[in-house]
Amino acid sequence: MAKGGVPNIKIALAESPRHKVRVMGQAAKTITNNGNELFKIRSLDLLGDTQWTVIRNNRLVKAAILHRGWLSDYHARKFSILPGDALWCAFQETITYDAEGNEIKRSLAIVEVKEIIRPPEQLKLPPDMEP
Repeated sequence: MAKGGVPNIKIALAESPRHKVRVMGQAAKTITNNGNELFKIRSLDLLGDTQWTVIRNNRLVKAAILHRGWLSDYHARKFSILPGDALWCAFQETITYDAEGNEIKRSLAIVEVKEIIRPPEQLKLPPDMEP
């Protein structure tokens, strides 16, 4: 016990840069999932560390774009990203759990952008039906 009756609690959250995490003296577990998925673009990071916000399972998620060639082409304006567009991507998700099975960290990285999916174009009304 410390002064004033407050207990001393020490928790080490990052033991090393290799994603080993220790909580209360017990090792954590890291799981990596890979797959292909469609991510709808919510907002893009044009200048920073390529953390785009995408919609995944109706939730906003930050995703790192690791596909440097595709990102370079985007910055060179070889194609555009417009409102409503989505990306068909290969992704890697890393989840770290503490010794009790509680999720303590989750990260999502887009490894390869395979295709930009555009929403269907809205049909125009015939001239005699226009307002």
